[in-house]
Amino acid sequence: MHVKFGGRENTNGAVNSVSGAQNIQAKKDAGAFATGIALVGGEYSTKASAEGAGDVIMGTTDLIGLAPVNGSVISFQWTNAKAAQNNLNINDIQVILDLLYSV
Repeated sequence: MHVKFGGRENTNGAVNSVSGAQNIQAKKDAGAFATGIALVGGEYSTKASAEGAGDVIMGTTDLIGLAPVNGSVISFQWTNAKAAQNNLNINDIQVILDLLYSV
């Protein structure tokens, strides 16, 4: 799993970042969510009242159980999505699943 975001924006008057452990997860159909990317506190530190560049986060967890079949619905969530201060926006998020196969 990869997550790409276009930028981050901190409209707070203090330095801001991700607060505490957070997970970006995926699930297929009605199954359980599986963690694809784990974040730790302090990531994506952004100066007070400033904008920061986007990023691509690459997970290392094998999510083969989420390989879609015809008609599957894949859902994503960002657990405990908290910032150290109010008003940290992560903009234009895209989630990418790499499906590798051989013939």
